[in-house]
Amino acid sequence: MAMDERDELFEAVRRKAVPQGLPGDLRSPETKLHQIHTIFGGLEAGDVSHPAVKENTNGVGDDPESIKSEHPGTDKIGFTFEEREKVLAPHHDALVISLTIANCLVKRILVDSGSSCNIIFQAAYQGLGLEENALIRKATPLIGFSGEIKRTTGETILPTYAEGVSLHTKFSVVNCHSSYNGILGRAWIHNMGAVPSTLHQIIKFPTPWGIRAIKGDQEIARHCYQVALKKRAEVAPPSQSKPWAPHTEEPAIEDMDDVPLIEGNWTRNLEIGSKLSEGLRRRLIDFLRSNSDCFAWSHLDMPGIDPEIIMHQLQYPEWLANVVVVRKKNGKWRVCIVFTDLNKSCPMDPFPLAHIDKLVDATAGHQLMSFMDAFSGYNQILMHLEDQEKTSFMTSRGIYCYKVMPFGLKNTG
Repeated sequence: MAMDERDELFEAVRRKAVPQGLPGDLRSPETKLHQIHTIFGGLEAGDVSHPAVKENTNGVGDDPESIKSEHPGTDKIGFTFEEREKVLAPHHDALVISLTIANCLVKRILVDSGSSCNIIFQAAYQGLGLEENALIRKATPLIGFSGEIKRTTGETILPTYAEGVSLHTKFSVVNCHSSYNGILGRAWIHNMGAVPSTLHQIIKFPTPWGIRAIKGDQEIARHCYQVALKKRAEVAPPSQSKPWAPHTEEPAIEDMDDVPLIEGNWTRNLEIGSKLSEGLRRRLIDFLRSNSDCFAWSHLDMPGIDPEIIMHQLQYPEWLANVVVVRKKNGKWRVCIVFTDLNKSCPMDPFPLAHIDKLVDATAGHQLMSFMDAFSGYNQILMHLEDQEKTSFMTSRGIYCYKVMPFGLKNTG
């Protein structure tokens, strides 16, 4: 079917009308040309052999009571509009969760109802600290969407913990690159009696304490998707229609013009793009000059940030650190203050930066982009007055503490 004919058909379905000019066998909604079945693969599906699957298929629906006893409470699982409101929409994100496996919190786990088995990738298996000889050596072929075959390096049974529910789960170990650490397929989903929803970015399952849920992480899901696309583009063969050729053109670099921050004073200059329109150029220069007091040309111009704006505060017991001498990579020696014990007592509270693709997308549609940053600016952030003594360290001349946020503390580097 041609692309325009297909689009016309989809539009007609949306309007509940029958398009004109299409083949007769497509105009009748009752016509069935052929059937498309699901994709299958692997020697076993979810620890169930093919003969057992065939036998169970003949008895589908024979004993509904056994289903109720196996997963009580599954019929009470539902999803609400309020849960969907908490999701970044519109989206087509996969459901990616974090789960405790073998007493380790494993992130970037894809919940995939299209997978017949559970998979843990070799790198993640090694990251759990498990021995290679603990693997059950079994090369099982896994068949992908387009028919490609990947053989496993073995199998392992690991305990998984989800909201208090412990389940010994069989994983196939696969040695290949992946943006995910593992895949939870139908085997784990059905054994948990779980119901995943990619639309609501959540998976729910019954427990003795009621219905529990694990939420997905859309940012991680989108990051994994972008990594997978990038990796696929790197290994994809060149197009047959056009021979691949290396990129030889250098990107055009815009010339920069020096502009004095104070008119007539050429000792303090700023650089702006030379291709700006005259009106925009004049407004930008006026704006920069009207805020000239915001620029620092030496350390003397940086008295520090007002504590009313920002202040680093610790809410933990006082510590007295030692001063040690550490050998640097270049052979020189450096005097450091050991904040190891203080950092261990403070829970990690990182401030993650946005991914570079989000930063690039955020600049789209804007006429100007500033490359100014607060280089080493955290040295100007004052410590909270009550927490200054927690940075105390001993010297031969006495005990000192920091008034500004020092190196070595969490979230300062």
